[in-house]
Amino acid sequence: MSEHATTGREPQPAPPATASRPGRYGRRALILGAAAAGAGAAVSLAGGAAPAAAALDDNGGPVLLGDTNTATTTTTITNAASGAFSGSTSANGGHSGVHGNDTSSAGGYGVAGSSTNGYGVAGNSAHGTGVQGTTSADGGSGVAGIDASGLDLSSGVSGTSTIGFGVSGSCPNGVAIYGESTNGYAVYATAPGGTGLLVQGKSVFQGMTEFSNSGVATVKTNDKSVTVKVAGVSAGSIVLATLQELQAGIAVAAAVPIAGSFTITLTGKVPADTNVGWFVIG
Repeated sequence: MSEHATTGREPQPAPPATASRPGRYGRRALILGAAAAGAGAAVSLAGGAAPAAAALDDNGGPVLLGDTNTATTTTTITNAASGAFSGSTSANGGHSGVHGNDTSSAGGYGVAGSSTNGYGVAGNSAHGTGVQGTTSADGGSGVAGIDASGLDLSSGVSGTSTIGFGVSGSCPNGVAIYGESTNGYAVYATAPGGTGLLVQGKSVFQGMTEFSNSGVATVKTNDKSVTVKVAGVSAGSIVLATLQELQAGIAVAAAVPIAGSFTITLTGKVPADTNVGWFVIG
């Protein structure tokens, strides 16, 4: 039987573990910690685990690329030296460099652009379509252009082409190009050195049709001819003429064009002023 030496006091239990309080660190420790944190962030981004921050949302948090971001106010990106935002994609199969979607019930814009002196929205394509608009709504428009300037030379939609078509429309069974105007011209075509309007196939005119190279000339009493001056008429033009009122035994004998005018001759002298309608082709 052995005896153990005692100190006269019972052994005390170890104090419970507590969270360590932050102490003071030297400059070397701080530098090493920052370097480690930067390396960890770089590895995380390289592996695609953490998206990049682009801006702040209305709650002060970052707008993360690749994440779903929600906000109640507009996020603005400003660049005074170059473009404010650029989007591109190299994926195959109907993807978009920039995609906008509006689901509001009142109707907004999927993508809206405005410019003080240039183009509000510009589209350019090397092999496809610069700007494409699609609608599935009855009465909607794939592309709509509105001119609110009130100026004569402004356009809601403008198309320019060096060799091909400035504006082209295609529709298998409906109307390829449609124009509507209350008091002006629904469709206006001009070509100072060429052809203002070329139609291949049948043409249909519904309603009154007006031609600037047509009109009414009056053969005076006891005369049998009248000369009408019309710019652009040549010796090769075709002039159609017909009496606008009945004169017994009298008809149009000929309508002969020369440069700048044509002469309508009747088969006899008229007993009273007689109107003759005329129309120039070519």
